[in-house]
Amino acid sequence: HKLVISATDNSLVYANDYSIASSYDNGSTWKLLNLLTPPKSVYIYGLAVSALDSNIIYYTTHDTIYKSIDGGDNWSTTSMPTTRVLDDLLISPTNNNVIYGGATNKIK
Repeated sequence: HKLVISATDNSLVYANDYSIASSYDNGSTWKLLNLLTPPKSVYIYGLAVSALDSNIIYYTTHDTIYKSIDGGDNWSTTSMPTTRVLDDLLISPTNNNVIYGGATNKIK
């Protein structure tokens, strides 16, 4: 599970397990984002929100990287550049198109 707090809006929080939920009131209420992966169908391993723009969100499953530029309303996909699962994601603080991933020993 990941908990990510927006760097541009401290009241905005994202959390994940088999889905991603967002809260705009410091976690008092939550709303599920509309993902390309149906809820509870795949585990979401990595989750990151841009420090420059809280509308830019990335998440990873076992074989795909997902990106939203509109706060999770729409998503684009990219194949995973490795055979390992990216558990941790970090978006470059200066370029929203550059992400770094930390992988475990899990193999797809």
